[in-house]
Amino acid sequence: MTAPGQALAAAHRQCRGETRSRSAQPEIDADDAGLHGAVLHAFCDVQWRQIPIHILLVGALVWVASALYPTEAGGPLTALLAGLLVIEALACWRVARRDLRAREVTYWRRIFLGVCLAQAGCWLVLLSLLVQPPGIAGTGSFSLGAALVLSLIASASAMPKALLPGAARAGIVPLLPIPLMVIGASSTTQEAALAVLTLAGQLLLLVASGRLERAAAAAAKSEAAIAASHAALGLARNAADRAARRAERAELSKSMFLASVSHELRTPLNAILGFSEVMKNEVFGSHSSPSYREYSSDIHGSGQRLLALVNEILDLARLEEGNYPIEEAEFRLGEVARSEIERIATAASAKGIAVLMRADDDLPPIRADRRALGQMTMHLLSNALKFSPSGGRIEVRCGWTARGGQYLSISDEGPGIPEEEIQAVLSSFGRGARAHATATPGVGIGLSIVSRFAELHGGRLVLRRAQRQGLEAAFTIPASRVVATPRAGADARPNAA
Repeated sequence: MTAPGQALAAAHRQCRGETRSRSAQPEIDADDAGLHGAVLHAFCDVQWRQIPIHILLVGALVWVASALYPTEAGGPLTALLAGLLVIEALACWRVARRDLRAREVTYWRRIFLGVCLAQAGCWLVLLSLLVQPPGIAGTGSFSLGAALVLSLIASASAMPKALLPGAARAGIVPLLPIPLMVIGASSTTQEAALAVLTLAGQLLLLVASGRLERAAAAAAKSEAAIAASHAALGLARNAADRAARRAERAELSKSMFLASVSHELRTPLNAILGFSEVMKNEVFGSHSSPSYREYSSDIHGSGQRLLALVNEILDLARLEEGNYPIEEAEFRLGEVARSEIERIATAASAKGIAVLMRADDDLPPIRADRRALGQMTMHLLSNALKFSPSGGRIEVRCGWTARGGQYLSISDEGPGIPEEEIQAVLSSFGRGARAHATATPGVGIGLSIVSRFAELHGGRLVLRRAQRQGLEAAFTIPASRVVATPRAGADARPNAA
């Protein structure tokens, strides 16, 4: 048997493909057919489970009919009621086995409401035969009591039909005259009081059926909303998965392209560097014009810068692919910083920028990739030198972190990076608005390489505003890479951990 949720989804699929007839308009709109179809399936499910109760009711009615009813009236009506119960059971069995279209939902609702009303009519006629005026044969307290009990049981058996709008009322309202007839036919106060109590019970069942009907409708609507939400979430999840897969493929293709192009560029660049160096040094004789020597030097310098850029792109591609090998060695972080400061000393002097270094004297060696840390330091120094104003100052510091690791911090007096642009500048080929506005040279991979190298070593890159003005960039090395533990009372930087 189809569950209500499956019926709802199937009904929606069927109803949206239906073409509305020009001659007849369905009573239920195609957009609501799924909801009404689910309600109808739930009604059939409940009614199918009530078959044993119906069999007991018919059996009790046959017994009462054989004892009290006139043969010419009670027998056919009892058979008709039993036939209606069989028709209802077969209809429930058929509806439960199929998905309904919009027109079929309206059709089966009318059939079930008609069957419920016909059953109530049969009960009314059969029970009214038990309520006879005094003096007529077969009339007595037992007959009136049986009519009241059977009317109350028949009304209670209609309660599960409240899942279908109007079905419970069709099964209860026609039975309300039975207690009134008993009151008119009763000869004692006890019989009248029992009839009043039966009428009150029927009215309570009628009120309860209305509430149950509204609750069933609300539950069906909630179920429809939940099913729609699940469908929307499923579509969104599938779309997100497809987008993530496309992004992964695009990222992998980009990394493979960069790695391939970088390898292809390094071969001709090495030739350009070799021949330009030969021409610059006049290995095979002096140039006829002094300008050729200058041109050779420019070619050699441009080739070196281009080769450095190609190597950085290759490193970035390998870092993004996750296959960059770490060549560990023991060295001091301060040594790396001093070596890289010497490399930019000439450029810093040309801009009138002072480069100061402060390092703890007791910093022990670390175990890491020296080339990677040198590249990280050079990128941070280059950025500081690039954005620092003439006559400014760059400060380099090395020390302990709060967790027993080490850090290298480089601060400048430039414009800094706004908080909302930090994620952009840390991404591959990302540049801040300041770099675009001033047309500062660069491709935007320096900070991304520093961040990935730091993560590869178990640390991280921290960007924040300097104490006075500008930007402070610091990368950390975890305590697991420090060869010796820090001494007690060492200077710690909690915010750089």
